[in-house]
Amino acid sequence: MERDDRKTVTSCFSKVFQKKALLSTKIYAEIFDQIPEARKFMQGDVLQQKEGFVSVLIEAMKMPQTGEAAERRMEELRQLHVQLGVTAQQVERALNIILEILREELAADLTAEEQKAWDRVIRTFGLDLAAGLS
Repeated sequence: MERDDRKTVTSCFSKVFQKKALLSTKIYAEIFDQIPEARKFMQGDVLQQKEGFVSVLIEAMKMPQTGEAAERRMEELRQLHVQLGVTAQQVERALNIILEILREELAADLTAEEQKAWDRVIRTFGLDLAAGLS
């Protein structure tokens, strides 16, 4: 993530955070509809997963693009997904769903520049995660 993207995403994070319940509900509904096998990956209840989604948003926003700490954290996330049996293709499909819903639901709240920054940040995070999966 470029420094400008991080700055932009940080500056408008509250706009996204205000819609966290709506976003996570729509995202999980769409993921379960388009990727039915995703239900078996969910540990605990869906409410817990929705809170996890918010944590991932925050982590994607704050995680530095390089550095040992970032690499270590990304490896932990990959290992969690490997243990759950999640494939790179499933992560990429879910990533596309997430990005589409964020664009639709935040269009009135974010400027074009803010939307593009969020798209790049989340896409980079998701593709980095998928790169370590089979």
